[in-house]
Amino acid sequence: MIVAVLGASGELGTLVVEALLTKTNVNTVRAVVRKSTEQLNALKASHDRRLDIAIVDYDSPASLDIALAGVYSAVSTLQGMRPVLIDLQSKLLSACIKNNVKRFIPSDFAYDFISVAKLNYAETPRGYNHFHEAAKAIIASSGKSIEFIPISIGMFMDLFPTDTFQIMDWNKKYVGYFGDEDTKQEFTTYRNTAEFTARVLTDPKPITKTHFHIAGHQASPKELAALISEATGETFVAHQALSLPFAGMDVIWGNGWSAWPKEKLDNDYYGPVIEWTQVQDVVKTEYELRKKGLAGKDKFKN
Repeated sequence: MIVAVLGASGELGTLVVEALLTKTNVNTVRAVVRKSTEQLNALKASHDRRLDIAIVDYDSPASLDIALAGVYSAVSTLQGMRPVLIDLQSKLLSACIKNNVKRFIPSDFAYDFISVAKLNYAETPRGYNHFHEAAKAIIASSGKSIEFIPISIGMFMDLFPTDTFQIMDWNKKYVGYFGDEDTKQEFTTYRNTAEFTARVLTDPKPITKTHFHIAGHQASPKELAALISEATGETFVAHQALSLPFAGMDVIWGNGWSAWPKEKLDNDYYGPVIEWTQVQDVVKTEYELRKKGLAGKDKFKN
């Protein structure tokens, strides 16, 4: 079995490659990248026979054909805006279908935009996702079948206590929120996401689910403040913000759990094989880094 990780040089992509090599028995992991990295080269040194680093030109159909030859399943871990998440991913999906790849996991690692009633401030119907609509059309027009399986994970837990999203204020000691302080949110680390993704990629059986919904931890702003206080020994409170720093985050944060169908999480779909990291563990790591003068930027890898 050959499994391809498209965009393997990024944070999540590298961890998916690592999880495939260390948590599964897959024969070959093909890391598809524009150029290699120190992390991938180190994995290559440790797993030479099982890791294939494929340098690709994403704008070249012939290059994609070479990268996807003989591939059983593929995941896109590329990040960006419309040119990447819709335009480029459409090319990748088309190339996967052309090369008879059985399963494609899109770069949907976020909140469940499949089910949320509104996306940002637009009047977007429930169940609508721009790339998913494009994917349906691509698959239908191909005349072939492919398992198209998004994985929803909530927010990347690693980013929650950093300055990236500005939800936690370390100086004023609060967790900012918009809406209801009792509304639960979902968090999953990069590593846990990668571990679950590796299981989906290497599942030898057909998958009938239309998407997976996982979360390493669910907690409301009020609960988060209590967990952070316990982890740091300092008093944090939940604070209602007028708005959150990125457009649309107030809608997501305010409607995070209430707007989602109350479906059962798929954390144990493959059994209790993943040790799910909790928010307080990530916060404690970030807290220790900050005491050393190291403002956290995705440093939590466990």
